[in-house]
Amino acid sequence: MGVKDFTIHPPMVLDPEVTNDERCKLFCKFLNKLSKFIEENSIKINISLENVFDDEAMLKELGELLKIIKNAGCNNTALCLDTGHLNVIGQKPDMIIEGLPANSVSAVHLHDNYGITDNHNLPGDGNINWSGVFTALKSINFDNPLIFEVLSEKSKSIRTDIDNAWNSVKNAMQNPPGPSSKSIIKPNNSLTTYLDDLRVKYDYAELMFSKGKYEDAVKFTIKSLTQRDS
Repeated sequence: MGVKDFTIHPPMVLDPEVTNDERCKLFCKFLNKLSKFIEENSIKINISLENVFDDEAMLKELGELLKIIKNAGCNNTALCLDTGHLNVIGQKPDMIIEGLPANSVSAVHLHDNYGITDNHNLPGDGNINWSGVFTALKSINFDNPLIFEVLSEKSKSIRTDIDNAWNSVKNAMQNPPGPSSKSIIKPNNSLTTYLDDLRVKYDYAELMFSKGKYEDAVKFTIKSLTQRDS
């Protein structure tokens, strides 16, 4: 399928008896095992940790995720930066990106909001400074595909949403220029079924992890990756 990045959300805080320090250690162990399996089996895919905003999320700050990556000792793991999630917790995406280490971001999710709820609006339908975002991405050497995570209740089709987002982003990139527009991937129908299936598998693995079944979560994730890469 040509997929280069496998995005993972940090675990949710569902068991109050487990301390945050214990959760971090277990998550590091999970990432380390997954990373080693990918390297040992020459699977050409990177792990991307996404910043989330949920109240139950264990890790929300990008700095915390970078620390997890370092402690896990994963050479094939970086950040999946979600612009809308940063904005909804009151952090300006362009300013946050500027402060990140070079080459620390492997994937970017683009969507907009007004800093109140996670609307997943089209870029431009919110208060994110998109020109600043693209300039900041360029400053940290980001040159991977940009991924739209948008949905507008006003449109009649997902295709319309994507086309509108595409045009909005290209306009924002014109002044000043950011990553090449060639790096933006527009979804196509051939990926829809696969992505839906992968999302179901991810949700199941996350459920196992939240219940303390860490070994099962690792095995299930590895099996899903192996099937994808074959």
